[in-house]
Amino acid sequence: MQCPAWRLNGPAPHPAADIPESADAFPSLYPQTTRDVERLVFQMASSVAQLKRQVDALGTAKDTVDHRHRLAEQNGKVQGLARQIKERLTAQSEDKGAQSPPQVAKTRKLMQDFAAILQVSSAAECAV
Repeated sequence: MQCPAWRLNGPAPHPAADIPESADAFPSLYPQTTRDVERLVFQMASSVAQLKRQVDALGTAKDTVDHRHRLAEQNGKVQGLARQIKERLTAQSEDKGAQSPPQVAKTRKLMQDFAAILQVSSAAECAV
């Protein structure tokens, strides 16, 4: 009995290995700008989470002048990311005629995610 070739060359391939899991497989259906916006939204969500942790430390022993400077820097980073995302989403939504229905749906989903992160960010900023 002969061994399958994949056993000789390493572990068995996953049954779904040939099915693309990311947008990289279909670049024309998933433009670079959408990936950029997704990346920025993820960065903003991470930055807002860090901002919330820093805000939670206010009034504790960790509340120092240096901590407040880091808090202000983080707040500025969140606001800068929000501006970038807003500009890119605005440009994408204005160009709906050039987008396919899946792209329009993806842009709409990114807008909803962005709005949710903005609400959390606003709550954290109010606590400062």
